[in-house]
Amino acid sequence: MTLKKKPTKTTVKQQAIVDRRIRALEMRKAGLTYAQIAKSLDVSERTVLNDIKQSVKNKTNSQDIERAVDLLRIEMAMLPLAKDVRNGDHKAIDRWKQLIDMKQKLLERQDNLAANDSEQTLRVKVVSEVDMEKI
Repeated sequence: MTLKKKPTKTTVKQQAIVDRRIRALEMRKAGLTYAQIAKSLDVSERTVLNDIKQSVKNKTNSQDIERAVDLLRIEMAMLPLAKDVRNGDHKAIDRWKQLIDMKQKLLERQDNLAANDSEQTLRVKVVSEVDMEKI
């Protein structure tokens, strides 16, 4: 008989570290240096190096981070479109719909993996359409 692991609750500090690691990995993939990332995140270069190493150390965690980064990129692509969508620009609305479809597919994939996996999954903040209107 095997014992199942109890899911652990993520503390605020742990979530802040996970969020920082996501941002560091995204910035590194965008071509920023460790010094630039450290300055942007207000941490040491050594912390940035350790965060990136830790992010890619565990394959499952790395996949979660990749999905989170993709979701953040989609959200960032949606931000400049929000005003044009509200104004009824058809091209902007079509692009908005494409981005929402992409986001939905990523979220469904994340939900399916979470259902199949008893390990803790990475939480992703998704900007709602109400938040988009405030921009």
